[in-house]
Amino acid sequence: YSAVLNSVLTPRLTNQILFGVNYFNQVFNDANHSFDTHAMGLFTSQDALIHGQPILGAPSIAISGFEQVGITNPSGRNDITGMLTDIVSYNVGKHQFRFGGEMRQGHVDEFYFRHSRGAFNFDGSIGQGLGLWPTCAAGDQVCSATNALADFLAGDFVSSSIAVGNAERKVVVNGFDFFAQDSWQLTRRLNFNWGLRWDYFGPLHSGNKDLAVFIPSAGGIKIQGNGISSIFPPDKNNFAPRLGFAYQPTSREDLVVRGGIGVFYDQINMNPFLDFRPPNAADGLEDNPAGPSAVSTYSLGIGQWAPNTYLYPGVTTCVTGNVATDPNCGTSTFDVFSVNQNFRTPYFFNYNLNVEKSFGNGMAVWEVGYVGSQARKLSVMLNINQLAGGATVISPITGQPTTNGNLISQFPNYGGVNQLNSIGTS
Repeated sequence: YSAVLNSVLTPRLTNQILFGVNYFNQVFNDANHSFDTHAMGLFTSQDALIHGQPILGAPSIAISGFEQVGITNPSGRNDITGMLTDIVSYNVGKHQFRFGGEMRQGHVDEFYFRHSRGAFNFDGSIGQGLGLWPTCAAGDQVCSATNALADFLAGDFVSSSIAVGNAERKVVVNGFDFFAQDSWQLTRRLNFNWGLRWDYFGPLHSGNKDLAVFIPSAGGIKIQGNGISSIFPPDKNNFAPRLGFAYQPTSREDLVVRGGIGVFYDQINMNPFLDFRPPNAADGLEDNPAGPSAVSTYSLGIGQWAPNTYLYPGVTTCVTGNVATDPNCGTSTFDVFSVNQNFRTPYFFNYNLNVEKSFGNGMAVWEVGYVGSQARKLSVMLNINQLAGGATVISPITGQPTTNGNLISQFPNYGGVNQLNSIGTS
């Protein structure tokens, strides 16, 4: 909702104050999520919980040749954004001035518990490899599907994964801007518009001190509010000039040429930071294995469902990522999420030129124009810990050339390191 107050202070001076609040709510889940798999004997992890309670619903089960079940884990977000705008208009002589500013604050509660129920894949290879099921001929989909179903009934999965811990994050984002513009009627046939705007989009932050980010230059994972003040340094250089004109070349007033160019900054929503959903490594800040609400992601190869036996450990908080020196890291390598500390606000140039000609006292209008745009500092996700193509090193153990990822990767104590960057163009 919104409320607007328009005031005419003098014949030349007016003011508009606008206050508004926007609310958005979005929740996803399987249509039927009443299954209590824990009561059925399927124990995934002791920390597979939401608000301290076991997560109801079916895990993601993929059986080759059949439709997948349990696709949608509990997830969603709700946002409340408040804004206050004040605009002053002043007309004097050939000038129409406008000055103003806006303050915004957004509260985001994001709870994407992706992979929280676990994911299990059954392809029939386990029983077939043991000689329990027949060997299928190439292209025999019925045989392959039958073997996959048999593996499922036996509880023999070929791969599995899960994310355990509290993936809910409640964050606040502040923003404000100021602008000044002038519409200047230079002559009866020439109008010139110019203006300047400054935007500030603050980094997301949380009073719960549960936003963990991997910062390579700082040597590991840091917690916002406990060692660092923000996830990335704020960008305070968002100055956006705009220019435009309208010109009538002849006194007949049947031909108009218009043009303009401007810079426009854009505020990024919270999904790229909290839940980017890449195909590998951590989904976002909410899935980093550190802080008071750490999330641990585990993967298994071949395994078997065992009644009343946990398949995965609980949450493991690993701040440094160094399995050699940090006892909290256990023996696993961790996938983490990072934000480039040179992250900048995306912006784009918009430019246009338009010619309009009327014929027959306005009975027909001919128009031709050009509109273009270029964008800079767009968000790009990179795995900064991936191997270089064909890279090899000499193994300190065997003395032989090796392509072992832990020896070649930039951060050998970590697995995938997904980093959000602002390096894209269009």
